[in-house]
Amino acid sequence: MQDFLNTPNLANFKRNEVSLNNNDSKNTFGGYATDEYGFMGEEFLKATNLPSDYKIHKNALQAIYDVSTIPIAREGSRDDIHPIYDSIDIIAGISYAYEELQDLTQGKFNSKESYSENEIQQMFKNDALWNFNFPLNTPLMRDYKNKKGEFQREGIMLMYALTYDTFAKAESPYTKLSEYGKFSKGMPSSYSPSETNDSNKKPKTPE
Repeated sequence: MQDFLNTPNLANFKRNEVSLNNNDSKNTFGGYATDEYGFMGEEFLKATNLPSDYKIHKNALQAIYDVSTIPIAREGSRDDIHPIYDSIDIIAGISYAYEELQDLTQGKFNSKESYSENEIQQMFKNDALWNFNFPLNTPLMRDYKNKKGEFQREGIMLMYALTYDTFAKAESPYTKLSEYGKFSKGMPSSYSPSETNDSNKKPKTPE
């Protein structure tokens, strides 16, 4: 599995000043042990209620955390840069995603270790959110694509968690929306698009 933090699509994102694993040893992530290859260990899998044979790489978790909490351009504006979250509860969000996928597939999500593109689209065919277009061409999904061209169930679950925003749906007290995130979800917020845009506009100076 390639390093998610060095993939071209993620290179545009500025790393958080405080990373989940800045203080971790080589074989841990967020206080949970990993194996020598960086895959999460038994304690993490139990905490997230995942099967013991799931392969979740710590780089995937770090990338999900970073994409959720770093300031990036939103709503097509390069000048209006905000994070959606101040922090997310990785454990709660992934556990919620797994439970939803199990419900969606009537408990058969683990009947296969990998799924073809067509099988994935069929899985979500009755879900209005996806409209038959589950995101497949992403760094995360490509890293969970096997030699047969199928996508491993772990990648599908992680992509589901990220795109379906199960971190918010899990309602963990450790998941905290930014002021912009609150605004984008129609919640009371101190964020003001007009004020922010005006403050971002600076007069050009000669070089």
